[in-house]
Amino acid sequence: MKAVAAGLIIVIVLSVGALVATSSGVLLYQEKSADGYLCGYFTGIGTLTTPSYAVTGCPWIVSVDR
Repeated sequence: MKAVAAGLIIVIVLSVGALVATSSGVLLYQEKSADGYLCGYFTGIGTLTTPSYAVTGCPWIVSVDR
């Protein structure tokens, strides 16, 4: 059980590190707004909220300018 927990922690740390290193964000939530969608992304060190005017909603992965 300890080995499984340690493995999950390693995967989580590496995933967050990859998001920070590649300046990427992964979609956490999307809300319908009057003129499109409001998209919330996890960037590894915080969250980013941005509008999307696409008919299909928010993209799953985005590049973040730092």
